[in-house]
Amino acid sequence: MLKSIKVSNFRCLQNNFTVSFEPDMTVIVGENDAGKTSLVDVLKVIFRGKKVESSDFYYGATEIIIIAEIDENVFTLKHSIENNTVISKTYLSLSHSKLNDFKLLVERPGSEEIILKSVADTIGVSYRSNSSIATLKTNLIVKLETLLTGDDPVEFDSKIPATKTYFLDGKDFEDISSFVNELFFKEKRKNIWTEVINDNITIEDVVRGKLTTYASEITDNINNEGIKDKIKQFMPALTEIAVSSDFDARDLNINVQVKMLENDKEIFFSKKGDGTKRRITMALLDYHTTDEEITPLYVLDEPDTHLHVKAQLELLDTIKGFISHNKQVIITTHSPFLINYSKPQKIRLLINKNNSTFVKSIGSDSDIDTLLRNIGIENIYLFFAKKIILVEGETEERFIPIIYERSFGMNLHSSLIKVMNVKGIKNVPGFARALLELITKDNIITLIDNDADETTQHLINELGLDPTQKFVVGTKEFEDSFDSDVIYASWNVYVKSRGGRIGEKWNPEGLKILKDDCIANGKKFSKILRELNSGGSKKLDKVTLGIALGEFCLEEHLPQRLKELFSAMK
Repeated sequence: MLKSIKVSNFRCLQNNFTVSFEPDMTVIVGENDAGKTSLVDVLKVIFRGKKVESSDFYYGATEIIIIAEIDENVFTLKHSIENNTVISKTYLSLSHSKLNDFKLLVERPGSEEIILKSVADTIGVSYRSNSSIATLKTNLIVKLETLLTGDDPVEFDSKIPATKTYFLDGKDFEDISSFVNELFFKEKRKNIWTEVINDNITIEDVVRGKLTTYASEITDNINNEGIKDKIKQFMPALTEIAVSSDFDARDLNINVQVKMLENDKEIFFSKKGDGTKRRITMALLDYHTTDEEITPLYVLDEPDTHLHVKAQLELLDTIKGFISHNKQVIITTHSPFLINYSKPQKIRLLINKNNSTFVKSIGSDSDIDTLLRNIGIENIYLFFAKKIILVEGETEERFIPIIYERSFGMNLHSSLIKVMNVKGIKNVPGFARALLELITKDNIITLIDNDADETTQHLINELGLDPTQKFVVGTKEFEDSFDSDVIYASWNVYVKSRGGRIGEKWNPEGLKILKDDCIANGKKFSKILRELNSGGSKKLDKVTLGIALGEFCLEEHLPQRLKELFSAMK
């Protein structure tokens, strides 16, 4: 399982860029050019052996370092430029304590072959599929004892252990043949060399044996046919010419083609739309979910592209299937459905500033997710909101979106502005910490009454907001900040537009007298205001009055502090 990576100088991933991964699903989000593609390519360098090129080096850097924590081991991949050539090496650092644990494991009677091979892969001891357990044990003990004579911890050449990793990007989801090749043939191409043929001998053994025989025959011919003697005329010190074969069992180059047939007649899905192609690949992906083989890691790079809402929800079901089968998934996405589906703690937000990427993520507090969900904060706002407006009542919560859309011709949702009613929050420090981990403090605004309660004041203090970010309205509450004439007209229009009637006491003069009295004597204007609506057909409360004000008010009707608030929201 991949636990974390730390990167320096790979494109925009520099200065020890660090990201941790969840054991089930990690969602990578960010705007275009935030570094998502660079992160996926780093994973390919680690697990695919993707070559690092000179263009991958951050401007002016001569060394790229990638540190990957895989299971209980930490691997370091170093890439440097020497004579215009990229030199790549992989190291593993192990303590003497860990090496002694391995030694005890290897020496233990009855150690299973799979365990021995796992240790061999970790410390870099090669073996063949038909190697005897006794020989493998001996080679392991020799290597471990040699390593134990070095420094503690000891760093030595190694390689990333063989893992099943599947990289599927948007193109793979659209190209079904490519998709099948990646999902079903990739491991077969690697493992075909270890297929056993006759007498428990693998294909790789046969190829190596043949090449060794050829090399021996050529060596004999060179040395025995007079060729060596002719060369000795130019190299008198020459004693022998040896020929050997350096065979690397790489993936076979297999061209995979998928055909859809109907009664032996091909159905050309290449003519289908991108959405249909992706639905087909998702069906294949869903089949892979139930595969009995354990597959440690799926990297899905923006699989939601071209998928409509229903198909995205189907993709979510497929991902749930992977998680239920203990498979690790890393997904990059722009989809609000995928983002909002995930727990906030599983999301990593990449932000690029001055061509340098850093990560924002939420803490691991167990109650943060419940806290945020209970006050209606979706992840899409938590990670991408341009402005967060904190209010302490439903009146303001309903008023602001209405007046904003009327004033600017667009809704808060499309502007990525979120109004949050913080009334009732119990875990104030946890909520403040969650916001500040993801949202720049400068993008948080508060709208409060003059008599804001203790919890709201506590939250403002925890957030450490500047005075310019705090908008206080009203003498005592939000409603008394509006002129009496505006309140009268707003409610009048609201009731009549809904086919209702106004009560006999509802008039501008009575409103002004009542408001002045409430302000002078510290009374709650919104409560006493309801008395003037008696006899009317529509019930007046704080929320409906907020809606009425939002639907009626023009900019010139707004109290000065609200005008300043809306200016700050732009």
